[in-house]
Amino acid sequence: MGLYDFITQDELDELPHEDGLRAFSMFVTTAQSKLASLTRGFDPSDENQWQEVQDTRHSFVNVVVGAAKRYGIDELASWQIPRIDNFGNTDYRQFQADVDHYVTQLAIGHSLRDRRDSVPIPQQSKEKIRDYLRALRECIEKADLSDAKRANLLDRLDEFEQELEKRRLTLLALTRLMISIAVVPGGLWASYEITNRLIGNVMQIVGEAKAVDEEHRPIPSLPTETPTLSLPRVEERKRPSRNAPAFEPGGLDDDIPF
Repeated sequence: MGLYDFITQDELDELPHEDGLRAFSMFVTTAQSKLASLTRGFDPSDENQWQEVQDTRHSFVNVVVGAAKRYGIDELASWQIPRIDNFGNTDYRQFQADVDHYVTQLAIGHSLRDRRDSVPIPQQSKEKIRDYLRALRECIEKADLSDAKRANLLDRLDEFEQELEKRRLTLLALTRLMISIAVVPGGLWASYEITNRLIGNVMQIVGEAKAVDEEHRPIPSLPTETPTLSLPRVEERKRPSRNAPAFEPGGLDDDIPF
């Protein structure tokens, strides 16, 4: 098994590669889900099926360590992958525990940052924003723009409206929309007054919602420096893998009665 058994090319392309920590966290979540699906329902009394499970788990470790190296996750990139013939259930369980411990730290950091950089929009305000977006869409459709620029702007509007449906609207989504419109020359700005007013109204609604959110639920300050993340143990991770029985039904190391 290889990379694309654990993540599709489309899923890989959608990862936020500009944010290595977040991309790695999302990569691991996707790969773990695929691993669970691939190993679900095997017969623990069937030695061949058990070996297939172990081979699949080894492939999972291989691709996750590869991703850690690519994204610069040193804490996991240094994990030494056992040879296939020396890969046991204990190796897999320890690797999963290490990955879960590390990704938990990432998830908490992402959650704090996402809350700081997002805002819940009341339903009534969402309806107002949708009205403004419909008017802005009409401006774009009527503007003197090339088909490619018009399509790009309409795509940005679609993306923003999708973000608007979420529980919290990210300020990055609003910024992206503003930048996309601001850099368009000529045609759209023939409707400068109405366009500027619509954008201003959207920003005002989001700003007011953000102020209310921070007043009622103060956001804990984030550290000015990125906290050091670590694995759960201080011991050297580059250790030789322990031999394990080729067949370990149910994850036990008992001798096999045949």
